[in-house]
Amino acid sequence: LNLCALACERGAESVLVVDRSAARLELAKKFGAHHVLDASELAHESLVGTVRDLTTGRGADVAFEVCGAKEAIPVGLDALRIGGRYLITMVTPGNAVELDGNTLTRRCLTLHGIHNYTGEHLGEALRFLESVAEHYPYDEIVGRTFALDDIEEAVVVASSGQYVRVGVTP
Repeated sequence: LNLCALACERGAESVLVVDRSAARLELAKKFGAHHVLDASELAHESLVGTVRDLTTGRGADVAFEVCGAKEAIPVGLDALRIGGRYLITMVTPGNAVELDGNTLTRRCLTLHGIHNYTGEHLGEALRFLESVAEHYPYDEIVGRTFALDDIEEAVVVASSGQYVRVGVTP
């Protein structure tokens, strides 16, 4: 959701979000997404076709994978334009992804894995949040907050998908 706000604030012409959660898709609109697609209702071909339709057949300039599901990778790849860039944050161990090298080469695609950040990046992120916090509904992201002593319950509730995020306080 923060990525939607960041893309909009940095001048993205069009921001499209694909997700399986209706709650996250609704929030994505509030965070600036111009288009949202429910991956639980659309097959791979329909998702890619819709992206192509929204980009007059060209495809997306940039795609981000931020969900950790290996099933998302092929959709993002197929939705990219020739010369497109794909930034992947999937950090779930054991999530091997099959890639067709021919697709990468012939379409001149760039894949970039993103995992760690430095203190400088964290500072940039905090400054960004400070500058836009009043423009986006960050308060709607966390559905329930737990005391640190209730961390086990927090993990169970977070895993249930009932809330977009849960919070834990010391």
